[in-house]
Amino acid sequence: MKKNKILIIDDDKNIRLLLDKYLSSANYETVEASSGKEGIDLALEIKPDVVITDIVMPGKSGVEVIERIKRICSDAKVIAISGGQAENKPDMLRMAKIMGASKTLYKPIVKEELLEAVKALLPAENKKIIVHVDPDLEDIVPDFLENMAEDLRSILEALDKNDFETTRVLGHSMKGSGGGYGFDAVTEMGRDIENAAGAGDAKTVRNKVSEIKDYLQRVEIIFE
Repeated sequence: MKKNKILIIDDDKNIRLLLDKYLSSANYETVEASSGKEGIDLALEIKPDVVITDIVMPGKSGVEVIERIKRICSDAKVIAISGGQAENKPDMLRMAKIMGASKTLYKPIVKEELLEAVKALLPAENKKIIVHVDPDLEDIVPDFLENMAEDLRSILEALDKNDFETTRVLGHSMKGSGGGYGFDAVTEMGRDIENAAGAGDAKTVRNKVSEIKDYLQRVEIIFE
């Protein structure tokens, strides 16, 4: 079985060593980066299943790393870690959540909490989502799914240009078509994208795109 790959980004080698020990003991494959820039480059190269990044680092901060990784890979799962809130500074972990971190942990890292957080972000093995579709639609569902994938790519391209109107229209289209094909979850998430785009909320849109991608990967269609 292929191991899930975890990217660890932290300028403290002792923290990297500890995280590697914890994760390796749970049969995860780890890759380490000692700076934010190196972490971003590695994320592009290896496409990790989960990224664990420190928040306070020299050069690019963890918040910058998260923002960049989520921009280039919207479905990336990120865990932000921090030694705590520094005096007279904003809560960096709260900011990390805003920028797209899925989970946040405070140092000192507790092994059980770390492994629980990682496990929660990975799709459960063989956990399929059953969707019942009208058999009369069997010949056109593949086209629907292909068009859906293209629309998701178009949404991300539009967001990169701050084109919220195109994003809103595409979300509206998903809302209208998903349920007609039997994919009610697509309708709900399309509505969320439409509303978020109307409010200029790029982060929510990216998160919803990630959710739709995960949904489509796990869906099992039964024509009946």
